[in-house]
Amino acid sequence: MDALKTGTTMSGQPLQTRLFAATPTLIPQMGSDGRWNGRIVKVELVLLRGLDGGARMHLWLGPDPRPHNHPWHWIDCKVVRGSYVAIEYVPDGEGGYDERVIPLSAGNPEHRVQHDTHHQIVSVQPGTLSVMSFGSVVGDGKQWGHLVKDANGFCYEPAPSVGSSSPGGYIDALRHCNPHLRPVDWADPYADMPVPDVNTVVDGLNI
Repeated sequence: MDALKTGTTMSGQPLQTRLFAATPTLIPQMGSDGRWNGRIVKVELVLLRGLDGGARMHLWLGPDPRPHNHPWHWIDCKVVRGSYVAIEYVPDGEGGYDERVIPLSAGNPEHRVQHDTHHQIVSVQPGTLSVMSFGSVVGDGKQWGHLVKDANGFCYEPAPSVGSSSPGGYIDALRHCNPHLRPVDWADPYADMPVPDVNTVVDGLNI
């Protein structure tokens, strides 16, 4: 059954129409081999999430190096404390992408990213706070993935291969780091690695 029909996202997170009802979620950093490298990119708190849009807050710990897009028609990024630098990959209309460096700091206006644009965070001031608002869901909510650069340019990996169909991939790493997202009878490919604690992660920033 389509995840959106059950009231959840592809990763199992509930659609949320009650403000401040979410549990903080630790976002894992994936290595170049497509597996979790033991680090946490950011702590994410959903403020509102529905099929017509929503918003969430991010507390950044480090870079998010894998170029990715999101399952919404657009996102607006606003840094409210600190700064980060993103690289965006914008379709050039000929099957390739134009690369743009986007620095964002507290005090800058919101920056909009369209669904067909991929981005990565290449540097970040630890402790940076940002708010990301987003528009309505594209299609069935699975219209997102990663860009992988190879000798021939960029190859797009859609969400199913990034997620649950790839043992040890992003979705498994997300579930390992966030016990509240684990489905019944899920086998943890990272069972031999510690489960990070959100309070320890935040305390380590000394902010």
